[in-house]
Amino acid sequence: MIIYKLLLLLNTERILFHQTFRLFDKDGDGYIGKDELLNTLRALGHEVTMNDMDDIMSEIQTHKKGVISFDEFCTIMKAPTMDTMKTLPTRRKMFDMFDLNKDGFLSVNEFKSVSSKLGIGIVMEDNEIRQLFNLVDTNKDGLISYDEFVRLFNIS
Repeated sequence: MIIYKLLLLLNTERILFHQTFRLFDKDGDGYIGKDELLNTLRALGHEVTMNDMDDIMSEIQTHKKGVISFDEFCTIMKAPTMDTMKTLPTRRKMFDMFDLNKDGFLSVNEFKSVSSKLGIGIVMEDNEIRQLFNLVDTNKDGLISYDEFVRLFNIS
């Protein structure tokens, strides 16, 4: 049973990382380029410049210069520096961005609406969005609460 739960957790983490990777990989070529990273970070409300992107890309040791592969992305997501994404204000801000009607829950429609504006809708199909919801929605009410959303950042 413990091995099954561990495999399930690792598979869930990989699915979530893949969905996040696809958020950044706008052209679907399997790599995140500097422009894709810049545009997605800006769409998420981060004030970044092309110089910031040069710094970020030079810090990341990639096999293919100037782009990030999925495996490299997974390594980055598991790095200790990603702990900044685990801070309460950052998680709350992200949750609130998706909670359009401010009822404290995320619906599939809210997620689809915001993801379309961010460009996620281009790469995530309805069944993939529902799959993501099924992974996170522990009480199976069809909505993601803030607590369920927070669990996303405690997977790895």
